[in-house]
Amino acid sequence: MRREREFDLMYNALSEEDPFKKAIDKGMNTLKGNMLGGIHIRKKQIPAYYRIKFGVYNLYVLPLDKERRLSYTLASCQTGVDVVILEAFPDHKSYAKRFGYRTR
Repeated sequence: MRREREFDLMYNALSEEDPFKKAIDKGMNTLKGNMLGGIHIRKKQIPAYYRIKFGVYNLYVLPLDKERRLSYTLASCQTGVDVVILEAFPDHKSYAKRFGYRTR
């Protein structure tokens, strides 16, 4: 499992007791057991941000709890396929904004 630089900086800045970090850890453990554990985002629905910034054309979102989400992609590597964590959303509002969903 790999982590994108910006995600890694944010993750490392969180304290060990932070509920968000604990939710992320639980999500990463889920992905270690099942890399297809997230919701597959159809190619047409992948935000341009991910295509431009990361060059990804396969994207998954893993719900961490009711509000939080983790976005990741699958990339080929020497040993097969690897999970690459792209971004974590601390609340549903930031997730909706990234994906262009309207909120009331």
